[in-house]
Amino acid sequence: MRLLLGGLVSMLAGLALLLAQVSRAIEPGLALSLIAYAAAFGGTVVAIAGLIQLLSVRRMD
Repeated sequence: MRLLLGGLVSMLAGLALLLAQVSRAIEPGLALSLIAYAAAFGGTVVAIAGLIQLLSVRRMD
């Protein structure tokens, strides 16, 4: 469950950073955009891993 929640938080942080760049709340730059995309992608991968782990544990019960 922690893996799933950690992934979701990381994904939402990356998406919030991208949204802040799109709305011009912060100045967009290449490095910042790459960090935001990496956070969103990494968070998605971790959340999917957490979901798979959660479902496999429940399936064994």
